[in-house]
Amino acid sequence: MLKKINKSLAPKQVINAMVTLFHQGRIEDILARAPKILEKYPDTPSLYNILGVIYFHQGCKQEAANYFRKTIDLLPKDPDSYNNLGNVYKEEKKYKEAILNYEKAIKIKPNYLKAYENLFLIFQTKKDTINSEKLIKKAFKILNTIPKKNILIWKNWLVMCLHEIAENYESEKDWDKAKKTYNKAIQIKNDYTPSLNNLGNLLFKEGLNDEALKYFKIAKKFNFKNTSILNNIALIFFKKKNYFLSTKYLEKAINHKQGSHYLFCNLMFCYMNIFKNKEANKFLEILKNDW
Repeated sequence: MLKKINKSLAPKQVINAMVTLFHQGRIEDILARAPKILEKYPDTPSLYNILGVIYFHQGCKQEAANYFRKTIDLLPKDPDSYNNLGNVYKEEKKYKEAILNYEKAIKIKPNYLKAYENLFLIFQTKKDTINSEKLIKKAFKILNTIPKKNILIWKNWLVMCLHEIAENYESEKDWDKAKKTYNKAIQIKNDYTPSLNNLGNLLFKEGLNDEALKYFKIAKKFNFKNTSILNNIALIFFKKKNYFLSTKYLEKAINHKQGSHYLFCNLMFCYMNIFKNKEANKFLEILKNDW
């Protein structure tokens, strides 16, 4: 049986030519040619989509939305079009409509990362930790459907999301949930130093110095130049009155980040405690001159 040709759809070579112009950034050429092409071939969804993207980036949100809606009319099962329309609503802060379109995109393509990313951004903007967590749980459930070539991208995204959710809990003073969520992030990516460091900080605040030190040292193993991690280790040794080790880590931190008043101040107190008065006075003078 012969396939019926849609004469209202632009030939493949015409579509490819417009896509090439788009990738080359020749926007004026596209805008000049598009009206004639659409007049002759009004059922060409890829061209409506290209025009929608162009107008969106030019800040013409209404025109962009109209083109994306036209794309959806012609291709109602295209997840990109719903995601693009969701982006317009997100920019306009019409979050309800944006969420609806991102969810439609995910319904069509359950492992569509872009829509997940955009949904998470909205929930975080609204400080909606409950829905952020629900979205991450949903993402975990479909991990086994992700192609192997994309699994690392997905896992990295999940780790960053869990870290942000943990920070939400930390800002809300719900430290138990924060620690639990940081641990989830670390379980997926054991070298994720932001979560290792933040978890160590929480344990340090709770007075669990040895446990905090364990996480700081793991973080240091993966990022030995991170001054925050080095300073945190130094603070624990200072609290343990091991001023020599505290000094050692602060000196390393300063070697990696010159001019930090906070580090200078901490190192000055360490030098005072190990009776290196000359070195302590040196940093005292620096702080006096800067302040």
